[in-house]
Amino acid sequence: MVLRWLLAALCALGGGCLLTPSHTDPEMSCDPIVNTSDSGHHNPGSDCMQCHDGTMPDAPRASVGGTVYATGSMPLPGASIRVRDAHGQSMRLISALNGNFYSASPMAYPITVIASACPHTVPMLGLVLPPGDCNACHLTDGDPGRIRLP
Repeated sequence: MVLRWLLAALCALGGGCLLTPSHTDPEMSCDPIVNTSDSGHHNPGSDCMQCHDGTMPDAPRASVGGTVYATGSMPLPGASIRVRDAHGQSMRLISALNGNFYSASPMAYPITVIASACPHTVPMLGLVLPPGDCNACHLTDGDPGRIRLP
């Protein structure tokens, strides 16, 4: 438990959100790519909560959001983003044509996140803290880098 909170603290500071594959956890089964027609609207790779935090009247509030990439700056449409909140409630988000994923459903933080597109499944090592803005940490190719499914 202490290790999970330490990882969450490092994540919040930008140093502990690492993505590494695991092949022993049953939750790590891969999800096939899903056909999607959702455009993802706008601004892939941008800080989602800069607008979708509930303070801008024309931007719907999101509880979690980010962008997943295949390689470089190429988005990965149809990937699954599995989210489990602190109460054990799970949801599966599908990345849009521009790689964006998001949800407005309420969730209890901290959350765990797994990205998947067969044959790859990649979990976040650390817990995700509010406001659930994945791109706030994962905005460039630096550390921790963009969310990618190789």
